[in-house]
Amino acid sequence: MSKQIAVLQSFPEPQATTNPYITMLWNSLTAVDELKVITFTWRDALLGHYDVFHIHWPEILVSGRTPLRKAVRQVFFIVLMLRLASTGHRSFERFTT
Repeated sequence: MSKQIAVLQSFPEPQATTNPYITMLWNSLTAVDELKVITFTWRDALLGHYDVFHIHWPEILVSGRTPLRKAVRQVFFIVLMLRLASTGHRSFERFTT
């Protein structure tokens, strides 16, 4: 088997209360043998190895229940964008209406 493509998702492992579309996405991706699906943690995002970062609903990554948590997440997000840019990751956007 060839090397798996590591895909970091922007969401944690789905639970019973998870949005059904996220669960469908998770199930579809984990069924592909060529993919290694990694659920989101800031540690993995900032320090881990992955080939693709799939961000779904990016506003969730920069929001927080308190002003401090929101500020910390926004700093983490900026550091993540700098990491991706410095390692040669390309950005692709697709919006549907």
